[in-house]
Amino acid sequence: MRREIDWLTDKAEQAPGETFLIQGDEPLSYLEVAERVADRVAVLGDRSGTQLVVKPRMDVESVVELLAVPMTGATAVVVAPERPDTAFLVEQAFSDQRPAHTILFTSGSSGEPKGVRLSADNWDSAARASAEHLGHRSGQRWLCVLPLHHVGGLSIIYRALFGGGAVVLESDPDRAARWLDRVEWASLVPTQLHRILSKRTDSFTSSPRVLLGGGPADSVLIERGLAAGLEVLGTFGMTETTSQVATAQ
Repeated sequence: MRREIDWLTDKAEQAPGETFLIQGDEPLSYLEVAERVADRVAVLGDRSGTQLVVKPRMDVESVVELLAVPMTGATAVVVAPERPDTAFLVEQAFSDQRPAHTILFTSGSSGEPKGVRLSADNWDSAARASAEHLGHRSGQRWLCVLPLHHVGGLSIIYRALFGGGAVVLESDPDRAARWLDRVEWASLVPTQLHRILSKRTDSFTSSPRVLLGGGPADSVLIERGLAAGLEVLGTFGMTETTSQVATAQ
């Protein structure tokens, strides 16, 4: 099964100038990101059979690291950059030496966070199924405001990469609200949607599709989103299923 760097290499060869990542006012093309990933892989060297901790923030350098680590042969153990119990999570991950592409941790809503081992096949299948079900395609933009150490955030990178789209990396509610008029897709939790709607007094004219999940969303919030011009699609997923299980159309 193909891995994410193959997608990136293909896109860099087929459409080198097309935008892949946007942070602030700086767009980076598929070719530019591919070159950065290749440089990082060269620095890390062969790490086959090992596990490397990645603490991603919402920036280009973190995406490069997330894409590069598995290409060294290592498993990327992805943890929150400021989580107080990071040592516990890493110890838990390192105690299981089964090979994996990525280890992500659940939210811990039903107890202690659990490490979930995801393969390259898992990411490939999830990105493919998402594209087939939702219809996102090359040239479209995803707004990524979900943390990259959660499956909901990292899956956006793989969906866009698989389909040839672009990802806007943004965590600030003010800027995220403005970006929603310039993207086709976004994935939000109810709290984020509430914050974004509180920053806007006018409607979104481009009718972006918003996948709303990660927790219960009351009908009032959904109606506010629809009234503001958003196409709100309820979604359910789990870390164990590489994010998406079901999304309303």
